Amino acid sequence: LQWAVLVAIQGIPRMVFDLRFARTTLQQASPFLGVQGTIAVRTSVSVLILSSFCGETEVGLYSAASQLLVPLSLVFDNVALSLFPAMCRNYEISVGSLAAVVRLIVEGLMSISLPVIIGLFVLAEVVLMALYGDPQFLVSANILRIIVWVPLQGALTAAIGQALWAGGRERLTLCIVLVNTVLQVVAALLLIGSFGLYGAATTSALVAAVSLVQHLIPGARFLSGLRLTAFLW
Repeated sequence: LQWAVLVAIQGIPRMVFDLRFARTTLQQASPFLGVQGTIAVRTSVSVLILSSFCGETEVGLYSAASQLLVPLSLVFDNVALSLFPAMCRNYEISVGSLAAVVRLIVEGLMSISLPVIIGLFVLAEVVLMALYGDPQFLVSANILRIIVWVPLQGALTAAIGQALWAGGRERLTLCIVLVNTVLQVVAALLLIGSFGLYGAATTSALVAAVSLVQHLIPGARFLSGLRLTAFLW
């Protein structure tokens, strides 16, 4: 369907196969493929380990809490992705221009996420009952209060991560994702094995905090003049 729409708008393209271009594109795309593949593995690690150590009930309770944060993650990812071309254009002008775009994105995402996060933290039981209608899901309220702060990290890393990509630092992003994945596996094995459901929530919060530090340090060096503390306050 997409191909039919493109042909209707642009016409039938001239087919040319360039082996050198294909090889170069594959080499340049490999870090992005590595990042997305590693993220796909990391997102399922905690659930798999939780299922192995505890059972399907705990997986359901954990998922009941984590699903409430999915809308925020979708907003963050799509805002950062949609503004990625603007980041690239501003990087061609200067690093300062890119830093200004990143600052506006983070301020916008934080202004969206903070009210939602505070609301979910205070009204966890009310929200869970409204969505699931079963008192058994109220166990997820404390889990939600632990992982509800993860989107704050997402607001920052979504913007800074795209800025690193715009500046040609995708290999650094791949290293960050690999470190987070290894940490997630180790922390999940230790914490879930010891604390079960609360260990899974703590693992998510811990990995998010480490990921934030890994983005802030190179981001502050790369985006000179970003002044993170000022606009975060």
